[in-house]
Amino acid sequence: EQPRFDIAAELDGIGFAASERRPGVRGFSGLLRANRLGGRLEMRSRDVSIALPEYIPQPIDIDYADGTVIWRSTDHHTTVLSDSIRVGNTVFDSQVNVQLTLDGDGGAPAIDLASEWSVTDIAALTGYIPQKIVKPKLYNWFQSALLAGSIPNGKTVLAGPLDKFPFDNDEGQFLLEASVRNLT
Repeated sequence: EQPRFDIAAELDGIGFAASERRPGVRGFSGLLRANRLGGRLEMRSRDVSIALPEYIPQPIDIDYADGTVIWRSTDHHTTVLSDSIRVGNTVFDSQVNVQLTLDGDGGAPAIDLASEWSVTDIAALTGYIPQKIVKPKLYNWFQSALLAGSIPNGKTVLAGPLDKFPFDNDEGQFLLEASVRNLT
């Protein structure tokens, strides 16, 4: 039998340090309710910093992160979903709907994600490119090629089993659309 627990907490400016392979966060706020069957996290954060040292050398400062994430667990899988997470700062704004299913038997996670976003300064976006997973020539090209411009509206769709990404055999869908202005 699985252990029973019930937790409810108001989170105010919490954080944890990053390590080489684990992300870190500073300044996270919200409400958390959880038990062994699932839970709910209501994000209400301002001035958050996210560290992803395995991918990006500098922390990402987030002006706001708002939304609700719900998860449900059974013996066979866990489903994490949100109808609206909004995250942004002076460089970007993003609104995301997502459902992620984690297979309890070790199978690949499946995702259904739709995002609408904008970028106010493409040159500042280069600091968000994960140098450790992008091939060096492509990374260097991004750093020198994206000098100015904006993306007033963009759209991303990612749907399917994540172990099949980028879905070369039509196992899922990956779509990235953007309207770019004054790109140099």
